[in-house]
Amino acid sequence: MIEIGIYEVATICTIAAQPVVLIWVAIVTHRNLENLEAVFSRSALVEYNQIMFGRWGFPGRVVRCGAIFMACIRPNWHMAKGFLERDDLCGMTKRMKLTLYPPFIAMFVVVIGTIVCGGVIRWSHR
Repeated sequence: MIEIGIYEVATICTIAAQPVVLIWVAIVTHRNLENLEAVFSRSALVEYNQIMFGRWGFPGRVVRCGAIFMACIRPNWHMAKGFLERDDLCGMTKRMKLTLYPPFIAMFVVVIGTIVCGGVIRWSHR
């Protein structure tokens, strides 16, 4: 008989959530990237990412949107490195933040959950 424990169920749930969260990230990126890049138009981060990832197609757009998300999460670090202007960060509306943050945070949680559950399952069967 097959034994399924709580860790296996948690792993199945996190793996099943990955496509849903990935589609959510893709939709948010498709709808909002132009507006976000317009807000951060003076930032070196956006200029560099457009040059670096501009030819990657849609995956490059997701990376560029994720970079803007990280700049919003850690603004002091990005400003200290010269990637971000303080004025650009002030142009980010609350609605933009509420649209941008949840899918990327959900993706982080799902990926970390999958890694943790996989590690626990692997090490518990030894």
